[in-house]
Amino acid sequence: MLNSEPTQDNQAVEKSGEESSRPKNVPARLWEKFKALEKRTNETTKRSTEKRIKHLQKTALENVARALRHPEDLEIVKIPRADDAKLDAGSLVSSDSPSISGTTAARKRELDHGTRTGTSIQGRQKSCKTMQEAESTANEAEEWKRVQGLMGVNDHLEGVSHGSLGPKTVLETKIETAIADGDLKKAEELSDHMASREFGEKIAKAIDAKNFLQHKQKEEEMTKAKRKKKLHWGFEAKQRWETKGNM
Repeated sequence: MLNSEPTQDNQAVEKSGEESSRPKNVPARLWEKFKALEKRTNETTKRSTEKRIKHLQKTALENVARALRHPEDLEIVKIPRADDAKLDAGSLVSSDSPSISGTTAARKRELDHGTRTGTSIQGRQKSCKTMQEAESTANEAEEWKRVQGLMGVNDHLEGVSHGSLGPKTVLETKIETAIADGDLKKAEELSDHMASREFGEKIAKAIDAKNFLQHKQKEEEMTKAKRKKKLHWGFEAKQRWETKGNM
């Protein structure tokens, strides 16, 4: 009896509030029916909004899971099934297990999640490092191909090579002296040094040629961009008249 009286009072207050907000030209029966329909519509809208939010969350998780490739990342964003959710809810609500074991289980889950997160971060860092190294290697190989294609591009500008009849360099003289003295090891070292120096000079010239071509290409692009575009359908008669007038 004590609990029913406040409920009746609340209902009376609600009815009095509805009566006070009811327009004067609307009958009470129609107004009550309208309020009941409004209440039912609000409840339906609320339920549909909650369902839509859950659906959007599930769709977002599925999209993220499809985008990921690392198995540890997939484990982190794993979408819970209905059975798992029921089991988790049952384990949380069960009164048989003490609070200490529940705290320990929660702590264990946090530690497992942290371990998986740390492992996944390390895996992503390693994969990123591997991708960067592969990209750097590919860029270096492509750059080396360009340099190789330009080696000896300016040989025709250096004049005629007289070979052994031409003047000898200091290094060539040292090699001949070492051979004459019988010191073949020293002669071989000097020969390798001379070959390395010549190869380095060729590479340096090829790099200079590559830089020159890149600079020239940039200048041509800038000139083309600055050049005023001429209309294909220009007024040719007017242009001829202006040219004749200027003459």
